[in-house]
Amino acid sequence: MSLTPMARCPTSIPPSPATYALIEARFGSAPAEVCFLSSNRWDIAGATAFGLRCIWVNRLGLPDEYAELAPSAVVGSLEGLLALDP
Repeated sequence: MSLTPMARCPTSIPPSPATYALIEARFGSAPAEVCFLSSNRWDIAGATAFGLRCIWVNRLGLPDEYAELAPSAVVGSLEGLLALDP
């Protein structure tokens, strides 16, 4: 498995669909096969709209501004990932 931070992909920035399309182009993975994590709710909304499975790392307990684009899960810290079912 290879991990590439989206921040290292300079052709576009999230939440542009072109940014998330890099996952398919580079790795050949369908959106539903990818788990995307971010602490930015707008980034989670864009990735969810693209079809990625998303986990919002809501460290500050912020309100959900994009209820219509709900993440697969919400955790309060990266440690919270350990409690999730794969």
